[in-house]
Amino acid sequence: MHMERFDQLEERINKTVEKVAKLTEENKELTHTNQQLQAKIQELENANSTLKEEAEKLHKLEKDGQIGESQKEISEKVKKMIQKLEIVESGLS
Repeated sequence: MHMERFDQLEERINKTVEKVAKLTEENKELTHTNQQLQAKIQELENANSTLKEEAEKLHKLEKDGQIGESQKEISEKVKKMIQKLEIVESGLS
């Protein structure tokens, strides 16, 4: 009788150890994925910041009348890219 209970306990311990090992591995994978996503967020934030700075410069030049039509088109495209990046960033937050 005692041996049977001991065997049951041993089986429960073995299953628990297996689950802990599996969860530890999953945690490592999730941590790695999280780090990759954090790096991507930083990359997007940097790109967004750079595009905003360029858009501000273009907008100032545009106000000063120092840019031509093709540069105005570029300015509009940059503004649209910034909007898209902001949408992506808001989805990641």
